[in-house]
Amino acid sequence: MFQKKKSKALLSAVSKGQINKVKSLLDGGADPGFADPEGQSPLMLAAGEGHAGIAQDLIRAGARIDQRSRSRETALMFAARKGSAPLIEILLKAGARVNARNSDNITALMFSVVWATRMASVGITGTEQKVALLLGAGAKVNRADLRGRTPLMAAIRSGGGSLEEANRLPLLRMLLDQKAEVNAQSDKGRTALMYAAFRGLSDSFKLLVQAGADYDLRDEAGQNALMYAARGCFWSYRQAGYITVVNLLLDKEVDLAARDNRGHTALKIAELYGPAAIASLLEKAGAGR
Repeated sequence: MFQKKKSKALLSAVSKGQINKVKSLLDGGADPGFADPEGQSPLMLAAGEGHAGIAQDLIRAGARIDQRSRSRETALMFAARKGSAPLIEILLKAGARVNARNSDNITALMFSVVWATRMASVGITGTEQKVALLLGAGAKVNRADLRGRTPLMAAIRSGGGSLEEANRLPLLRMLLDQKAEVNAQSDKGRTALMYAAFRGLSDSFKLLVQAGADYDLRDEAGQNALMYAARGCFWSYRQAGYITVVNLLLDKEVDLAARDNRGHTALKIAELYGPAAIASLLEKAGAGR
């Protein structure tokens, strides 16, 4: 009972970053593998909060590197999701399994890509360092989650819209350089290019096309990239991005008569969701309803 009390105190001390107290509790017999009701161990908490020194003390005390929480997450996933690059380095050197998956099939790489993209979207540069560490350790760049979504898709779907898009491109290039499958489709048939079109990310869209993205692919609803650009344009502040995407596709001479499973063309979708500028552009190009 006394040891359990110490182990509970250890969790609290770790979450607060109290390194001296952590050392004292470990020396006094606190269990470095003791978990809270969610299955979160002291090492997971240290990794998530960026407490590198505490993490090293826990590892030296025998903490299990790949201990799992109730959702099957490891300390490396905690570090990738909201921790720091030094924590990832510490855990990898200690033998953390880089391609471990949680209950949703999400890996540390996916978590780090989402984090990096969100930070880049609000103007914070250089956020791809954690991603580079994981890829360098053998993270599988095309490992998808339970919904068939890959890290490349996550790099497009995460973060804000076209705001600070330039900051996102280094991460996108990194994934593509590591042979990310540009035409991978999710369980609903969606591709990274469709997500870029829907969000008005014109620079990302260009990069994906240059990497071989197929703009004629259809999702389970029968919609292609042009339809996604037309459908997403109700975000008025991204209108310039949508217009660029549509013009890029028009230059590729896409099939303007193509219809989705509801029988809607890109023009019809643009008319349903607006703004008028996109519908006008498609109409002038000869698109039918």
